[in-house]
Amino acid sequence: MKLMVFFYFSPCKGTQAAAILSFLQVGIKGQWRMIPRGHIVPSLLFHPRQLVNAGVLTVRDAGSWWLSVPGAGRFVKYFVKGRQAVLGMVRKSKYRELSLSELLGRRAPLSVRLGLPYHVHDLIGGQLLDIVPTASGTLLRLPET
Repeated sequence: MKLMVFFYFSPCKGTQAAAILSFLQVGIKGQWRMIPRGHIVPSLLFHPRQLVNAGVLTVRDAGSWWLSVPGAGRFVKYFVKGRQAVLGMVRKSKYRELSLSELLGRRAPLSVRLGLPYHVHDLIGGQLLDIVPTASGTLLRLPET
């Protein structure tokens, strides 16, 4: 099983980009826990103020921060609109079912910014579309309610 993670970062300068990448590398290694105040600077080699300026940390109160993902709102917006558009394509088809090859061969609406294959895999994984294997290929169908 593969985990796909997409990050949309706001445009940032060199120091901010370095701070974000250093912060994410620590997280990828699984070193994130409750980090005491004095230990965040040596592990990241950046002052927390740089991470706040880069948008990776937001100030919660004095001495504590919340993790934030710059551009996450834009990603969620594209994700929801793309999901609705692909579901709409299946709903408008005859018998509310469509072959996978036909769906992927169609021209994607402008609201599908993350790509049709991404949204199709998301809808299948979220069980919003049922997979029916047939002799002519895979059929995608809306589940019966």
